[in-house]
Amino acid sequence: MLWYLVHPYSNDPDKNFKLANKRTLALLNAGYNVFSPITYSHLLQQTEQHNYDFWMSFDEIILDKCDGLILAPNWHKSKGCIRELERAIRLNLPILDYKNLDLK
Repeated sequence: MLWYLVHPYSNDPDKNFKLANKRTLALLNAGYNVFSPITYSHLLQQTEQHNYDFWMSFDEIILDKCDGLILAPNWHKSKGCIRELERAIRLNLPILDYKNLDLK
């Protein structure tokens, strides 16, 4: 399975980039195949600025290819995370809560 990590970003991009990377590695180390849009796109955004809609349209293409969704802590405080969750629900994808996973 390929999991999509839903993680807040905009309120503190640099901090959330580090947290997303840490959580992505924890998931990979625990055996989850995971795509983290923040891990992929943060450095690109630093190189060339694009708006919210640009990144969301790209992220939604990837999300549509994934088999499930993992919600990172504080996902509910982000409009982008809420949008991704709503899409996953429409796609009938399994949804996991990062906090409930057995990660070492």
